Amino acid sequence: SECSGCPEVELWLVGASSVFGVGQRDGHTIGSELVRMGAARGFALRVSNLAAPGWTIHQEANWVRHRLDAAARPPDLVVLVDGFNDVASAIGRQFAGDADDGPLVFDEDDLVEALRSPDVLDAGRFRAAVDLAANSYRLELGRLRAELAGAGIPTRAFFQPDAFASERQLDVVLGMYGGAAPSVIDSGQLGDAVDATVERLAGEVVDLRHVFDHLPRSVFLDVVHTNEEGARLVAAAVLDAIIGDLERVARPD
Repeated sequence: SECSGCPEVELWLVGASSVFGVGQRDGHTIGSELVRMGAARGFALRVSNLAAPGWTIHQEANWVRHRLDAAARPPDLVVLVDGFNDVASAIGRQFAGDADDGPLVFDEDDLVEALRSPDVLDAGRFRAAVDLAANSYRLELGRLRAELAGAGIPTRAFFQPDAFASERQLDVVLGMYGGAAPSVIDSGQLGDAVDATVERLAGEVVDLRHVFDHLPRSVFLDVVHTNEEGARLVAAAVLDAIIGDLERVARPD
């Protein structure tokens, strides 16, 4: 941060590829934008980007635990921006007929099978996918929150944006497929699963899915990854939501 003399906050930012910054320059990821915007609000944020492409909250939580054990300086605040991979993984598991009831981990083979299928899930398997995504996410988030709270570290969770939340955004993304979008995307079933999962998680996560609704142009590179403008708008929404946390945990310079 260039906020000289400002109160300092060590913030760990957790997520998957959208937080990692796929398609964005390093200085314009969500994490970098948080540092810049934090300085404008009077906070010297030191953001560690702990995101990795393809991860679900199960993997994210394990990585936070590992880093916490090895950290010379623990975080003042942990922020998660995620959720889409958990839903996509649950959908893929149902398409693959996988009876595994273990933690959700992104499986490329399962996802490819879902994207190649000319069909969509029947009502029973759709409900099973939503149950799996919501229950798995809630369990992992609850465990992580409890562990971090025991160490005096607050946690904030945000459900990341996706193109399904906005008709304008989705129309542009579907146009990229030239009329050949996979059935699970073209039918809206993946988007419906995200809708249902977020509804089940109400009160536990801050829903960021509609932060782009006002835009007259698309910010998505596909159904979930955004350009740098998207990262900036997500960072602004996150900062607005955590400003009270920053005030409580900030350390004097």
